[in-house]
Amino acid sequence: MKIAIVSPSPVPFTIGGAENLAWGLCEALNKNTEHQAELIKLPSREHNFWDLIDTYYAFYKLDLSHFDMVISTKYPAWMIKHPKNMVYMLHTLRGLYDTYHLMNLPYEVDCNHPLIKDILSFMEENRYYDALDAFFEKMKKIREDISVPKDLYSFPGPFIRILVHYMDYCALSQDGMVKWAAISNTVKNRKDYFPDGADVKVVYPPTTNIKEDAFGEYKHIFFCSRLDSPKRIDMLIKAMKHVKSDVKLFIAGTGPEKEKLEALAKGDSRIVFLGFVSDEEVNNYYSNAVCIPYFPYDEDYGYITIEAMLHKKPVITTVDAGGPNEFVEDGVNGYVVNFDEHEIAEKIDYLVNNPDKAREFGEKAFEKVRGITWESAVKDLLTIEEKKEKRDKKKVVVSCTFSIYPPVGGGQARIYNLYKNLAQNCDVEIVSYSGANDIKRRRRIADNLTETVVPKSEMHQKEENKYAFSFKKAVTDIVMPLLGELTPDYGKMFKEAAKDADFVILSHPYTYNQYKTYAGNLPFAYEAQDVEYLLKKEMLKDVSDKRKNKILDTLYNIEKECCEKSVFIMTCSEEDKRKLADLYNINEDKIIVVPNGVDCEASEYTSVEARIANKEKLGIKDSKVGIFMGSWHGPNIESGEIIIDMAPKCPDTVLLLMGSMCAYYADRELPKNVALLGILSEEEKKKIFSTVDFALNPMYSGSGTNLKMFDYMSAGIPIITSDFGTRGIDNKTFIVAEKEEMPDVINKFSLDEMKEMVVKSRKNVEDNFDWKVISQILVERMDRELK
Repeated sequence: MKIAIVSPSPVPFTIGGAENLAWGLCEALNKNTEHQAELIKLPSREHNFWDLIDTYYAFYKLDLSHFDMVISTKYPAWMIKHPKNMVYMLHTLRGLYDTYHLMNLPYEVDCNHPLIKDILSFMEENRYYDALDAFFEKMKKIREDISVPKDLYSFPGPFIRILVHYMDYCALSQDGMVKWAAISNTVKNRKDYFPDGADVKVVYPPTTNIKEDAFGEYKHIFFCSRLDSPKRIDMLIKAMKHVKSDVKLFIAGTGPEKEKLEALAKGDSRIVFLGFVSDEEVNNYYSNAVCIPYFPYDEDYGYITIEAMLHKKPVITTVDAGGPNEFVEDGVNGYVVNFDEHEIAEKIDYLVNNPDKAREFGEKAFEKVRGITWESAVKDLLTIEEKKEKRDKKKVVVSCTFSIYPPVGGGQARIYNLYKNLAQNCDVEIVSYSGANDIKRRRRIADNLTETVVPKSEMHQKEENKYAFSFKKAVTDIVMPLLGELTPDYGKMFKEAAKDADFVILSHPYTYNQYKTYAGNLPFAYEAQDVEYLLKKEMLKDVSDKRKNKILDTLYNIEKECCEKSVFIMTCSEEDKRKLADLYNINEDKIIVVPNGVDCEASEYTSVEARIANKEKLGIKDSKVGIFMGSWHGPNIESGEIIIDMAPKCPDTVLLLMGSMCAYYADRELPKNVALLGILSEEEKKKIFSTVDFALNPMYSGSGTNLKMFDYMSAGIPIITSDFGTRGIDNKTFIVAEKEEMPDVINKFSLDEMKEMVVKSRKNVEDNFDWKVISQILVERMDRELK
């Protein structure tokens, strides 16, 4: 292969660990393999807000398609697009990640400028690589608009932090970016560095400064590094004040802390600052050292540790040093102490006065790291690539009429969680229709799970809008059998996804025509989230448009054929299983029940005590607040009407409606105690969920189980629900009341009395309705089908 090593070139230029790694990797590939490697570097300016944005953009626009593979090392090199793009990560821009909290800066952007609100919303909703073109266009408009407050461009600051996190996430999650390596476990395990589910291999990079005469005497202490605050060299000088031994400390290097450190060491003739020294001199000082003290704060890797150990020298480090702790074993090949000058001084004195112990530690240190070579590192990196290329997993394609990521509504959450868990056993690609104004894209949304999103054509969207206007209903799904072919791109993408697939799953029956045309040779399963014909027949009962009957007849025939021709059928409840079997004369043995559920790990449980405390903090302790959430879906709209009708009978309670259903009521005059929240971010939803007194669920139509019930139960929200709303949930850990009774139940409701109920409710969800538990039903069935 022709391999490009891609790395930033700092401005002003300096040589550090990143530069040595890139040079060493390039040389090793050319020297030790049959591949050809070239080092590609772009100037990397990050003196201010716009410097950094420009640098990210420069790497984003870099075309390296003439290489067979690229290996990107440090931010923002991984912004490039390439089908074989391996990230060998040193670190992100740490000041905007794991050390940002040290600056006491805000995390939220406090700005009401429309362009800023727009891009914040855009980043929340479009977390994928193909959205970056639109992202950079929006940033260009922000840059040109002089009305944007200049303090927004503080660096570091909350706005640039959010932008960099977004760009890194999109780049590191891009299609083809399926290979990750890190220089240490410390880097691998840092929060937000890699996408969720990323399979990251640790490949330790070697140092190149070791000479033949690496092992000498044990007569002084040595430290070699850039003299900068993160290295915490001041602690070494402070520790020397407590070292009783007459031993020299040689400090090699230059940097911004030089004068400060020299002043701190003044008066101690044992401490000698060497300034810049050549590689040969560095080797000499290492080889004759007793020990190497090295205690940076949360270091990514720490070449100094490896260099010391390869010279057979014990290292004294601290518990918070990060990378060095992956190599230094306390009392075995060095010491790991608290970040304390007395403890450090004690260990220095001990090793100076016990050279035999220093030698023993040094020998063990050498054995610990002697296998870290460029030959082994290159082999490990290429092995990652080979394993990915040779991976022999079965592939499943799922078709859907709507984009499912990020999951907001119940249907999206079901599809995402089901197939995220199925993707642990096979590769899964979801091919989705989306709105005409959306962006065509293919994105990795979890490990082994991708979604290809195809926007509807203008003609498709126009015809759908005509139906919606006439029916006065959302009709995206039910007109899909009639209009689907007006978006030919969907057929192309579905065919492309299916060409190397082993199995298809139709989520809903509406894309059955596309399946027959483009993948009809593959076996398929039908995921019936509802009994669609009965649901839509009820939904359209008041529609007078003469085309209604044709649509319902088409739906009946398609759903019937899906049931008959599929290998197996999934329903959300036993009730739906019986309805489908009766309606289409299907043997119930063919149907498996995969109920709805919730991701308990992702939801935050709030106890009654904490809920009351949260209300007190917000100054609403004496107010009663209820919530109902739902998408723009017939049964949810019906429930919203019930809540609006009952609101005047509960004058002391605020009733919140949340989700896309709110748009249905936007132009209505509502009771004063009813508020529309609309679609909220996950963080906003969690805040609301941790504060409300109860959730309402006055459901009287629909099929399957209500996903919202599990969201409420998992979050610890007491629930007041109709009996119909409890279908599929046997252990009823909530208050059941019909719509006529609900106002009286709400008026008498007391949060204090709900403590035992919400604990049982959460336990019920964890045991029976967590997606990890539920998904195993599908996983086990698919294992049989894919053998």
